[in-house]
Amino acid sequence: MRRGALSAFVLSFALVASGFASVASMSPLLGGKSERAVDDHAQQLAAYAVTEIGSKANVPDLSLVRVTKLSTQVVAGIKYYFTVETKDKAGKVRHYEAQVWEKPGGYDNSAPVELTSYKELSQTPAGGSEDAAWSGAAAQAAVAGINMRSNSLVPYELVEVASTTPLDNGAKMVLRLRRGDKHEAMEVHVERREGGRYGLLNFGPAP
Repeated sequence: MRRGALSAFVLSFALVASGFASVASMSPLLGGKSERAVDDHAQQLAAYAVTEIGSKANVPDLSLVRVTKLSTQVVAGIKYYFTVETKDKAGKVRHYEAQVWEKPGGYDNSAPVELTSYKELSQTPAGGSEDAAWSGAAAQAAVAGINMRSNSLVPYELVEVASTTPLDNGAKMVLRLRRGDKHEAMEVHVERREGGRYGLLNFGPAP
C-alpha cells in the first residue's frame, strides 16, 4: 500500500510539474527589450507621457509631434521606452526620452499607467542637422534601402552622417559609407512614414 501510494504521489507531482512547464512555455519572456512599431495604443501612451512631461517640466502646452523610436519590455506589466519629438506653446521643437509603465491588467481593462522617468535630449544648434536620434534612424533606413537595391554581395555600412537638410516630410542627407575597403559618399533622399519609420526615396553619388 505504501509503495502504491508513493507511486501515485510521484505521478501526480509529475503531472502538476508538467502543467506548470506548459504554462511557462506559453508565457512571454520577462526582461527582454525589443523594438516595435508604433500602433494606436502606443501613440496614446506617448501622448500621455508628453502631457505628463509638460506638467512636470513646467513647459506650457507641450504637444506630441511624433514618436521617433519605441521599445517595450515585459515586466510586471509592460514598460514602454519612447523617444519623442514635441512642440511647446512657442513652437519650439523639443526631443525627449520617456519611460511609461503600463501596470498589469491590460489597456482594455483600464490598467493604470505611470510616467516613471523622462529626459530632454540635447538640442541641435540652429542651422545644424536634426536631432541625433532622428538623423541616425533615417540614415540607417537609407543604408538598408541602398543595400536592398544594390547587386553587390558586400553590404554598405554607415560611417557617419556628413550633412542633413530638413524637408517638409523628410530630409536630404550626405552619408559617408564603407563597402569592404572602399569608402564612398552618397547623397540620399529619405521620407518620414507612418509608425515613426523612414524610407529611402532615391540616392546617388554625392557631388
